[in-house]
Amino acid sequence: MEEFPSSVGQQEPFTFDDNHGVNIVLSHNKQAAERTRGLNHAILMSRNPMKMNVLYEIRVDTWDKSNSRIIRNLGMGVVTQPPDTLILPYWSGALFPATVVCGSSVKLSGSTELKPSSVGSALTSLRTGSSVGVAVDRNHCLQLYVDGQNKGVIAFDLPHNCYALYDIPGYVKPVAALPPKTLF
Repeated sequence: MEEFPSSVGQQEPFTFDDNHGVNIVLSHNKQAAERTRGLNHAILMSRNPMKMNVLYEIRVDTWDKSNSRIIRNLGMGVVTQPPDTLILPYWSGALFPATVVCGSSVKLSGSTELKPSSVGSALTSLRTGSSVGVAVDRNHCLQLYVDGQNKGVIAFDLPHNCYALYDIPGYVKPVAALPPKTLF
């Protein structure tokens, strides 16, 4: 299996790709994003491929669950093609090829069905100021992190050159890309 890019050396800033959902506006040198309207079309991806053993996180700057119509959680995971080659659907669960965890479900790359998963339950604890992110470990496993804590494996046997993926729900307005952190 081909290896992920090395995590050795100075980290590039974590920035979002220009290909993002139509309800998202980027700012601050593409290190911040804000949902402008609607409940869908709010996918964000990293501009550069992820490096192995590096955490790619975002900080939730506003988390407002007061609107009871909103039932979808923040989704996150990876895409396995460069973002500029993708046509983005209305939500990340319909994105192919992608591995996405959203609440109590996960959709693995190469599949169109959602499967039960307990890992995503950690996303229900998010609040204003929380950080959430993904990392690919040396065993090619996708790990979920919430507030700096490893919450478990989302997927196994990832291919090389994955890109971090975030699907921002309607009750999250601005998010900020945090500096990448080398793990393990």
